[in-house]
Amino acid sequence: MPIDPLPLTESEPELTPQAPMGDVDGNNRPFYVPKFQHRPHAFVLSHGADGARVGYGRLYYRRDQLTFMTTESEVAWAYSVSGNSGADFDSGDIAISLASAGDDDYANQLQTCHQGVISGLTAHTPRVGSASGDVMDSEVPNVYHQLEDYGDVYLYFSLDISSDQISNVYVRVGLNDPDDAQDIPAVDTGAASHLLSDGDPTGVYRVKLGTVNEDESIEQLVDTDVFFSSLVFTRSLTTAVFNYKPPEFLIGFEDGGGEQQNNDDQFGYIVRKPPNATEGDGSTLGIIDPHYEIAWDETVAGNTTSKSLTHANLTSDALIDEEYTRSKSEGEVLTVSNVCWRAWPTDPFRKVSGTIMKITAATP
Repeated sequence: MPIDPLPLTESEPELTPQAPMGDVDGNNRPFYVPKFQHRPHAFVLSHGADGARVGYGRLYYRRDQLTFMTTESEVAWAYSVSGNSGADFDSGDIAISLASAGDDDYANQLQTCHQGVISGLTAHTPRVGSASGDVMDSEVPNVYHQLEDYGDVYLYFSLDISSDQISNVYVRVGLNDPDDAQDIPAVDTGAASHLLSDGDPTGVYRVKLGTVNEDESIEQLVDTDVFFSSLVFTRSLTTAVFNYKPPEFLIGFEDGGGEQQNNDDQFGYIVRKPPNATEGDGSTLGIIDPHYEIAWDETVAGNTTSKSLTHANLTSDALIDEEYTRSKSEGEVLTVSNVCWRAWPTDPFRKVSGTIMKITAATP
């Protein structure tokens, strides 16, 4: 059976109705409307008095730069003829030439590439109406800047890459008259040096923010700050003179027992790879040529044999002698002519045409 609640004691107050939970009495509090403490998106457009209005926004810019360090190689070389015992040289027979065209293919070689400092963004606050107008106000709550007309609204700015400067940043209705927007033109430098000041380094750019027409819906095309960046290239060209030293041909040599090998029974001569085969204009470049290749014609008694010699996988620039012998009969003469050489397998051959060595007798 149900249990009746206990009766109230005389010390407990009688329960009274309470106000519903959550009810607030504001009779004694002042009325307050909080201030709008944030702005809408950048470059917000709206209708104004006799023209469009635009809210605060900024242009952000940064530039990256790559510089190519290029060395133009001028090949300078000469073949000098000097007397050797038992040799008969006719310097009038010697003509210096290239065995094949193509030096220009090796004239310009990229040496290094330099990346400039990766800089941060620089912020630019536009002016209103023109490059000389008032600077946009960044006050919060948002300030709407009155433009002079309705129509397409543009953000204009100018860039000079030679000084890395942004200037003349402003918002206006309509295009400039005359329309002066222009890109910085391309520059075809080839292999020549190129500075950022070469050509025309300036440009005028515009970004359409949207369209505001009277009694029409607003077309908002840009609703963020505007970001613009550029990547520029420069080329620094220097000239280096390389002397690819030719091989040397020497008459006669002795064997391990001290016997002369250019004698009455055979011809004997040495083909020498010179030390420091690649050197600069009057100085050693510190280059170790791992490859040195020689070709020449050897003629005895009217019979010509094409000879060649390749030194590969070299680890030093030391002088290297290679010995050659060929049997002979009485009265025969050996001549060496049409000498070619190169210090790299893909280089064109350098060539000396004509006779550069003639062995007519045994070496004493």
